[in-house]
Amino acid sequence: MVARKVTKNKAVPLSVTIDEAVMAELDRLSRETDRSRAYMVREAISDYLAKMRRRAAKVV
Repeated sequence: MVARKVTKNKAVPLSVTIDEAVMAELDRLSRETDRSRAYMVREAISDYLAKMRRRAAKVV
């Protein structure tokens, strides 16, 4: 098992609904990388937010 990144922020629960195909891909990648679904979703959201911050900074 790969060590999880430790953050200083308190984690809060989030519920989302996704397509079955997306869930299947998430499960497949989760198994292949030995990462939890939750880890992969957190990373995807963090990456997306960073991308949006960079995009917003270019507009200003």
